[in-house]
Amino acid sequence: MIRIENEFFPQIIVGPFVFTGGKEIAEHTIRHGEIHWRQQIELLVVGWYIWYVLEYIYKFWMFQDPFEAYNKLSFEIEARGYENNPYYLGYRTLWAWTNYI
Repeated sequence: MIRIENEFFPQIIVGPFVFTGGKEIAEHTIRHGEIHWRQQIELLVVGWYIWYVLEYIYKFWMFQDPFEAYNKLSFEIEARGYENNPYYLGYRTLWAWTNYI
């Protein structure tokens, strides 16, 4: 991952880039981003963003709640579920996020 520090950035991970806002970033946050990066590689990055938006729209329609829709996204369920496991990426199977659709 590529870390970019600037006091004006929020703490956010986009693809292989970690924007830290000059603050220390937690290891679980970095792992969360690394899991997303693997997902993005599987869908050739652009496909990941398309799927993410379409799944979010569908889940928002289902739950009528933006926070609930976000929490039910397959990509987020996988990333949140394993962000505290430092070994996960070593044994993660391809397309593992599809188990949470």
